[in-house]
Amino acid sequence: VGNVTEEFDDSQPGGSVVSSDPSPGEALRANSPVSLTVSTAARVPDIRGMDMDEARAELEKAGLTVVEGPAETDEDVLDGKAVRTEPSADELVDAKTTTIRLIPSNSVRVPMVLGDTVGSASDKLRERGLRPKVDSGRNGVVYGQNPLPGRVVGPDTEVRLSALG
Repeated sequence: VGNVTEEFDDSQPGGSVVSSDPSPGEALRANSPVSLTVSTAARVPDIRGMDMDEARAELEKAGLTVVEGPAETDEDVLDGKAVRTEPSADELVDAKTTTIRLIPSNSVRVPMVLGDTVGSASDKLRERGLRPKVDSGRNGVVYGQNPLPGRVVGPDTEVRLSALG
């Protein structure tokens, strides 16, 4: 092997030979040097659902520079977890020049407040960044809520409460 140079190639994973000099199939003398060009591409790991710190560490382990992007709501990924990256998972990128945007989730699971007093239910909802809206029974016990317990919603979502009393 003669000189080895590195070059980004979005069709070959990092460490793969992209080209050689002389080209494949050319005749040369025994023990003659062959120069190689090797891809520097890095594959973006799939970090969906990981804790944000774990996701960042996984991306950095792949040799990527990471910045955090704006949070978004995703029904399948709760607050504090990674939703996706830009560029997307499995894309080959130039690790030397590409900055990966790590997108966190701001989704919240609606807590069970059925059977709670309106005041207690409202406090639980506000603690999670949700907005309680009492339809009936301002001081009673909650017998209905919408969205239902367990649903995943965005921050500042209104949760309608129906109560007796």
